[in-house]
Amino acid sequence: MRQKQENISELLTAADTALQTARDLREGFYCLVEAEQSQIPRSQWKQLLETSINQHSLAYKTQVVQFIHSPQQLHQELFTSIEVDAQRFAAGQFMPALEQFKLGAKFDQMVLEKAAKALLADPQLKLAINLTLSALGELSFLNWLVELAHSYQSVAPRLALEIPETAFLRENQQLESSLDVLRELGYQIGIDQYGRNLNSLNYLSRVKPHYVKIDYGYTAQALAEDGDSHFLSAICRAARNLQIVTVAQRVENQQQVELLSVLPVDAYQGYIAPPQPFALAE
Repeated sequence: MRQKQENISELLTAADTALQTARDLREGFYCLVEAEQSQIPRSQWKQLLETSINQHSLAYKTQVVQFIHSPQQLHQELFTSIEVDAQRFAAGQFMPALEQFKLGAKFDQMVLEKAAKALLADPQLKLAINLTLSALGELSFLNWLVELAHSYQSVAPRLALEIPETAFLRENQQLESSLDVLRELGYQIGIDQYGRNLNSLNYLSRVKPHYVKIDYGYTAQALAEDGDSHFLSAICRAARNLQIVTVAQRVENQQQVELLSVLPVDAYQGYIAPPQPFALAE
């Protein structure tokens, strides 16, 4: 929404923010954002991101992913934010710029190396790391990822790499070949936003992920008052038939856990267990 004489940079920054917010919410077809809400114009994001990566001025939190019918945890998902001049920017704010300026590979490499070292230091820790689309589209990053996997094979069963379902909308043999190697080395492979593109679920049998995190739109529909769980059940059964663990996201309370427990959902995460600060050593 334009309420004053913003320049084109401010308007485009607001558009990026609205697009990312709408994608995350999955509760409607649009999201309204005022240009003045976007604190940093698009033209300044690249410099801020490069500085943050080079100086490692990042902060981290983890959120538990809990099995429904077991006291065990699947893992802890790692979330990253940027800290600059006493300001903190969550991934939803900087991710559009990170992808636009093709900085995903550099960003992911830094986080993965830190995570691997943290896993070496703590034998009880299990982490899941989201990989960016721009990184997954670079052959050099995929080669680097396989090299890292060989170097840190001892932590493989405790490190999960999450790939957005969007990465499989087009055939990417190099990506799938790299995932084959990672899986053979023992790393966990996860799919985020599972079910967002129903016409592309045939990738499941090829990629053979260990788990899928269900697109929130299905969970919201099932948990709403007088909700309909048919779609959620259908996409979960498709995964379960391939022995893939299913995870519901944005679960807020025990009542919702109980509703999910009668559906083909194996695990959950959300503000029932809010993200907690986590330190990744330099």
